[in-house]
Amino acid sequence: QVLCGSDGGIHRSFNGANDWFDLSAGLDIMQFYRFGGSEVMPSRVIGGAQDNGTNLLDNGVWTHVFGADGMEAAVDPVDPDIVYGSFQNGGILRSFDAGQNFSNIGNGIPEDGPWVTPYVIDHTDPQVLFAGFENLWKSTDRGDNWTAISNWSPAPVRYIALAPSNSDHIYVSRTDFVRHSSTGGIPWTDISGGLPDLAVTSLAVHPLDPEVVYCTLSGFAANEKVYVSSDAGQTWTNISANLPNVPMNSIVFQPGSAGGVYVGSDMGVFYTDSTLSNWQPFGQGLPNVVVTELEINQTAGKLRAATYGRGLWESDLYAPSGLPPQALFVHGSAAICAGDAIVFNDASLEAAPGWDWQFPGGDPAVSSDPSPTVLYASPGTYS
Repeated sequence: QVLCGSDGGIHRSFNGANDWFDLSAGLDIMQFYRFGGSEVMPSRVIGGAQDNGTNLLDNGVWTHVFGADGMEAAVDPVDPDIVYGSFQNGGILRSFDAGQNFSNIGNGIPEDGPWVTPYVIDHTDPQVLFAGFENLWKSTDRGDNWTAISNWSPAPVRYIALAPSNSDHIYVSRTDFVRHSSTGGIPWTDISGGLPDLAVTSLAVHPLDPEVVYCTLSGFAANEKVYVSSDAGQTWTNISANLPNVPMNSIVFQPGSAGGVYVGSDMGVFYTDSTLSNWQPFGQGLPNVVVTELEINQTAGKLRAATYGRGLWESDLYAPSGLPPQALFVHGSAAICAGDAIVFNDASLEAAPGWDWQFPGGDPAVSSDPSPTVLYASPGTYS
């Protein structure tokens, strides 16, 4: 027999690869790039995945709706039968019948789209779409026609964020800048000053104040993970605090909370709000995996997380239990070569007042950092 493993799962053949049998049932291994859900019908979700196309979830059943590499996906905020999917480099598709039939609406834009081409729906007027190619494009008829609302030199748009309280406030990140408009388009103001020279991976605007905006950063520069501005990007404040030194990929607000914010990273999900002094892990039950996108479904009361290789997950929104934190640590590897390092992380559900790590035989032997890195020079077993 022949066994074949791929990002499509595991298959087996008994006759020299002429016929294959799928053994993937029960494996949650989809490599999602992006997804979108419905507040009107919380059980409906559509997501795009590497090499596995675009897939629609309806009442617990997934259906593959079209192929290629699946990218950004969205559900109309009023009519959940109107869904959008996309494939690599700007192929944006629209369906009016819950994914039964799709038409290409991205081919009306005469520019190259990035690998994951961002687009968003204006929730105050679902006929209005914004798509990021080299410029920002706007449609007022659900993608039938497009008009450029910027005039920038060629470079790929990474992310688009509309202010929920006033969609004339638009924030756009590209590979070379971050810009803001308060007039629904031209003119644009460069708001990159005050941010480090790192890729801005996502933006989130406060649900009530269009000038309060958060951004996440990629890369491995220590303490350069999340920034916030309260003046539409004119000034920025670093709030990375105790976040681990891994790329941050997505950020969302929790409406109605005490300033609750979740970030998705290459090492899971973290949460903070105005009552907490640090970020705390928010990953109980979630694999230690790359989180590519977060969304909050208010109707269901859930935080949903797309992962790159472990499918789509959801959790109840944060609510303090009032209980003291219960220590729970995770580490990068259980077996290393002498002289190599292990990174330890606090995965406790409740916020810890501090950390008192002890590493007999390690360097350092003690630490008060939230995520210490420890070297072990000599071979042996340590506990």
